[in-house]
Amino acid sequence: TVVRLREISLSFQIPRAYISNTPFCDISLTFSGQNLWHKAPNFPDGANYDPEILSLGVGNGRGFEYMNALTTKKYGATLNFTF
Repeated sequence: TVVRLREISLSFQIPRAYISNTPFCDISLTFSGQNLWHKAPNFPDGANYDPEILSLGVGNGRGFEYMNALTTKKYGATLNFTF
């Protein structure tokens, strides 16, 4: 069993009253993160078990733990302007 927080996103759109005197119709800011939390409760700490990782190269050994690292965490931000 593996439990994970795969992706989360938080977006904020500037109200039009604040940008009425600018050339923009909309302005929005989005923060996102991927692979932020991972828990394999039936495995010992440090086992790095992730069933989405194939550490044996090409083959059918998907999820086999062979000293592999977990999927990396990713953080991002997007600033969107609409004219």
